[in-house]
Amino acid sequence: MKTISINKKGVLKLLHGLKEHKASGADDIHPRILKAAATELAPVLTQLFQLSLDTGQTPKDWRDARVVPIFKKGEKHQPANYRPVSLTSIICKILEHIVHSSIMDHLDQHRILQSTWIQEEKVLRDTAPRHHPRNSQQDGQGQPGRCHPSRLCQGF
Repeated sequence: MKTISINKKGVLKLLHGLKEHKASGADDIHPRILKAAATELAPVLTQLFQLSLDTGQTPKDWRDARVVPIFKKGEKHQPANYRPVSLTSIICKILEHIVHSSIMDHLDQHRILQSTWIQEEKVLRDTAPRHHPRNSQQDGQGQPGRCHPSRLCQGF
């Protein structure tokens, strides 16, 4: 795989695309601030991201997370009705997005995923709903159909 090259235009696009209602990470940098200052931050972040990729290191603060409880359902005073969520640095998420996109582009260009993951994902997405008991009928008699795991595995 060739070296990932970060460009200002791409970073700027990602900054402008941030969702302002999302929570900030442990670094307390809110997406609203990043989006508002995108034009000024893009050149600096581009250099920082490229340096991070070139050296193979990321700032320690990017690896920190703030764990917060998120309410699931039920009674709010019961601790079991909450799940932990790790809030990480939005700046780090932008870099992760760039790396992920570059890797996926490389795999797609070289047709590495074409016959494996993408095909399996498509088969699962197309097959599972069709075989779900609520979506099929047994012998046309209005009885819910049954889905046997081996039928799903046949697609793989």
